[in-house]
Amino acid sequence: FSSPAHRPSIERTQLRKPHPLCLYPHTPTTNDAAITETFLNKALQRSSPKNTKHTGDDIHDKPSQINSRRNYDPHNPPRISHLRTRVCTNLPRATHRHTPPLLRSRPSPPPSPIRNTHRRRKRTWKNRILRDTHHPPLPHSLVGEIQQQQQQEQQQRHHRLPRPLSVSIGTGPKDGASKYDNYTRFRDGEEYEFSWACEYRPKDTSIVEPDHELHRKDRLSDIDRTCDEWFEDLLGGSGDDEEEKGFLGGVSATMRERLLTPVKLEHDPPRQWFVGFQDDEDWSPYGHFRLPGEIIYPAFGLETFGLPVIRQFAECWRHFDVPGLVNQDYSLTPEGTGTVLDLDDTETAAYQTKLTSAGAWIPDSDCAARLVYINGRFAPSLSKTTSAARHLSSSDFATPGAVRDEIVECLSRLPEGHTDELATEEGQDDLKDISGSYLFSGLSGPDHNFRRATAQNSINNQQGMAAFCALNAVRAGGVALVDVPGDESVLQPLKEFEEKEIVIIGKPVEVQRETIVDEVTAFHEEREGVKPVLIVNAIDKDLGFVGVEDEERGVAVHPRTLIIANKGSKSEVVQQCVDLSADEAAEGGRARFYNGVTQAFVRSGASLKHTYVDETGGQVTPDVEGEHQGPDSPASIEANRPSLRDTHFELLDIQLTGRYGQYTGTHVAVGGSGKVKVAVSTTLNQKYTKAHINGMLVTGGAQNTDMRGFVHHVSPLGTCDHQQRNVIGGCGDATWKGRIRMDAECHNSVGNQLCKSLLLSDAAHILSMPTLDIICNTVQCAHGATVADLNDDELLYLQSRGLDRNNARNLLMYGFVDEIGKTINRSIFGRREDGKLRIRILKQLANLVPKGEKSESSKEYTSI
Repeated sequence: FSSPAHRPSIERTQLRKPHPLCLYPHTPTTNDAAITETFLNKALQRSSPKNTKHTGDDIHDKPSQINSRRNYDPHNPPRISHLRTRVCTNLPRATHRHTPPLLRSRPSPPPSPIRNTHRRRKRTWKNRILRDTHHPPLPHSLVGEIQQQQQQEQQQRHHRLPRPLSVSIGTGPKDGASKYDNYTRFRDGEEYEFSWACEYRPKDTSIVEPDHELHRKDRLSDIDRTCDEWFEDLLGGSGDDEEEKGFLGGVSATMRERLLTPVKLEHDPPRQWFVGFQDDEDWSPYGHFRLPGEIIYPAFGLETFGLPVIRQFAECWRHFDVPGLVNQDYSLTPEGTGTVLDLDDTETAAYQTKLTSAGAWIPDSDCAARLVYINGRFAPSLSKTTSAARHLSSSDFATPGAVRDEIVECLSRLPEGHTDELATEEGQDDLKDISGSYLFSGLSGPDHNFRRATAQNSINNQQGMAAFCALNAVRAGGVALVDVPGDESVLQPLKEFEEKEIVIIGKPVEVQRETIVDEVTAFHEEREGVKPVLIVNAIDKDLGFVGVEDEERGVAVHPRTLIIANKGSKSEVVQQCVDLSADEAAEGGRARFYNGVTQAFVRSGASLKHTYVDETGGQVTPDVEGEHQGPDSPASIEANRPSLRDTHFELLDIQLTGRYGQYTGTHVAVGGSGKVKVAVSTTLNQKYTKAHINGMLVTGGAQNTDMRGFVHHVSPLGTCDHQQRNVIGGCGDATWKGRIRMDAECHNSVGNQLCKSLLLSDAAHILSMPTLDIICNTVQCAHGATVADLNDDELLYLQSRGLDRNNARNLLMYGFVDEIGKTINRSIFGRREDGKLRIRILKQLANLVPKGEKSESSKEYTSI
């Protein structure tokens, strides 16, 4: 043992770790470790090398000495093993309570072999220690140093403040006591804090908080920096120039400031951690709190901007082609953005012919109004405006009083809780009474709400479109406004519904639903139909941009639509996004970015039927999954298709703000753009509201598509039904995620969600994710998803009736998507004898049918 190489390393021992059987808190100090190390060195020097054997650096006791107390020799104790080093001293037993765990004394075992069964059973753990480790006595000088150290620690413990035994978990402070008594006290003018060791200690003011702003972007990767630069190019400059200030007046200025103001990096108030939520309305278990001196980082996506932007591995973007998106530049703006498009008679007739051939035209006699936008610019000569449907230009926002405050407030709202105030209207139930809070951050609190929309937990549950909604408000050239006036003739039926509510209070839930919900549904169905309002956003080649800039730079357009269905009104709105250059796609052109936002507010007793159809990008290339290779192969043609560089984003934010409101929405994405993302968010803010959501997604070629639906039940007695149909073929990659959230106060609500997907190709991919977030336990919810190919038995039946396999597959696919198509207005969807949206969907489906036989049968697919 005289050689240092044979000594057990002090770093390899557990000198700083208290014994697991020690039940009182103690933190070994530096002096404890130094004293222990000194003793260990001296003890090893005094130890005899007899009865030991060396294997590398290990020292092993003889089994006879370890396992038998009869062989104990006080003059020749067993050696110390570095795997169970425990230093003992010859200190009095009275000092054990205040002795560090590593320096406790242990009495020597009796040399007598007589066994006391009762004593051994009672002190088994102690006998085990005595059996395994025995050490020679310490020199008197070392014992004196240890005793002096222990006396100092005993005096320090004696002067410590008593522990707060008067407060139990969950009850909060006593009556009349300050709520700060739970974690802080003062003694002789000095502040004491409650430490992690469950004791009071002087507050450490030596810890200096770092400058968190210096570390804001430390976690950014190369792709994250590319995402920020890409979004910054879309946003433009700082807004000092007139062209960069935006065309929506104060709305654009507010949204730009919101984007350019990074989130604050600061601790939450400490009361959120030491005071129960009984005394603090802002208390939350999801506090943004770190230890003193620790760096605070922003959530992923908030390093540069005030709203979360694209991140490759974020939950809402991880299945999207983020590198392909941010590597394509879309920084150019179409010519004349923010101004009206004046057309002469010849140009008007030419555009009308194109719109008619594209199926985006309804005659004046068949529509209540028509608003047509060409490359983001309003075309009056192609439109039919009324007092209820009109265009809001930049001059309207610049003129005081031209736009009422309600419209400005609606345009200033952001989705997914980034506008904290819940949407409401006058004359409705108080949201505090029926929902528990006026704020989005207060719903289902404190345990089932992440409070801030910019918290990482909140961002993980969002659709990722809040930043693009704010970007739309900054860059939009105008607003398509549909402001449906209220109907006073239905005020009396609404009053009768309110009187029935008072009568049935206290009755079973089934009686309430049958009495009110069923009658409200029948009331909306019995009302006479109305003519639709058509809103067309048509894009042309290069989005009308004329310039000599680099051909690789793309063009972006940001259409904005606002629908307000006032009290008791009934309306129907049809939105179409069409591509007027579909036949010219083979000639090339600039990449196009379509960033649309649609907001709909359904007031009390109103009924809104809404249809949204995306057909931008033309048709995909068929048979891309085939084995044929070469420059003329379908895969090469699809890879060089110009529309594959296009991106189409659309956010639909629907708010039902009044009782008895009803929304029926059909959202269809059948275009050929390379990257498509459609996000639908529906919020039921009042009682007896109802939402029917129907979605259809068709993906083929080399497309990457993402469709998401979120239905948020805030108040009781709401009803939602979400139906989704997906068809994926070729080498397409599609994602669908549906989510229904039932907050804590939405009692007796009903929510259903079903997604059915057809996977037609071996190279195609679909990810279906139905989700339920149920906080309230008095609701009825169901959800499900299926993924499969067409049924072989059905194909065989149709073939036995004379149809070939391709026609049989087309017929079955048409019947599959017709479940959603029948909810679209007939003037747009068409009938069997005309060639409207129905025929165009069939052509797109025909491009998805594989030419040969699949390598996998439909029975090998799994239903989820």
